[in-house]
Amino acid sequence: MIMAKPVVIVVGADKGGVGKTTVSRTLLDYFDANNIPTRAFDTESPRGTLKRFHPDTTEIVDMTTTSDQMKIFDTLNAASPSVTVIDVRAGLMSPTLTSLRDIGFLDAARAGQITFAVFHMLGPSIASLDEIAATAYVRHWLTNVWREFDRIQLTDLVGASKSARIERKAS
Repeated sequence: MIMAKPVVIVVGADKGGVGKTTVSRTLLDYFDANNIPTRAFDTESPRGTLKRFHPDTTEIVDMTTTSDQMKIFDTLNAASPSVTVIDVRAGLMSPTLTSLRDIGFLDAARAGQITFAVFHMLGPSIASLDEIAATAYVRHWLTNVWREFDRIQLTDLVGASKSARIERKAS
């Protein structure tokens, strides 16, 4: 039996009120509708907005603590859901991406051990341009990983077969 590699989707921004949690909720709803086991982490500690909408699949974590980082990343291969959605609190997107680089996560993704996607939400202000500059190293990495894809369906990220999707639609 071939195990699917883990999928990690990070949704975040360095500004609040730009739709991060709405996108995370939509992703979780999509995967649920397609019967794809998913787990989520809400980094808006301690209140956790995403947790209110998806209490059964979401755990609130503090991304600034090593123990909570380990809850997410040390359990990727052991987790039965193969998809992990991380809703990053406003102001933590750049530090989160820097941490992922520093712990070797981006190298593991580049090596094909993990499928990684970033939804970097930009606000309407000029400050959003600073976010782009702060995370430029991820842009280069994503270009190398995704250059061969014009469009990617979310179910393709997690390896759901086309026939399984057709069967679910028929029932």
